[in-house]
Amino acid sequence: MDPYGIYPPLTPHVIFPGFKSWNPNLNPPISALLFQVLDLVEPTLSFRIWLAVSIACYVAAVILLLRRSSSGLEVGLIAIWAFALPAS
Repeated sequence: MDPYGIYPPLTPHVIFPGFKSWNPNLNPPISALLFQVLDLVEPTLSFRIWLAVSIACYVAAVILLLRRSSSGLEVGLIAIWAFALPAS
């Protein structure tokens, strides 16, 4: 079966008066291969690995943001602002 196909009993759809739209799967199946590695370990360990990767990516993004901004007091304020965002 086509993973991007529309199959009426299974594919979700929205119906309004005068409007009907199908919501097919637009996530490519190849992306499942990226997450298949996390299935090799226990769920708790894979969660911790994914959390560490996410935090590392966020810290890298903040560092890149700080490098693009000007120096001085603004850098400190931008860093505080950027690290306070996930908590809110």
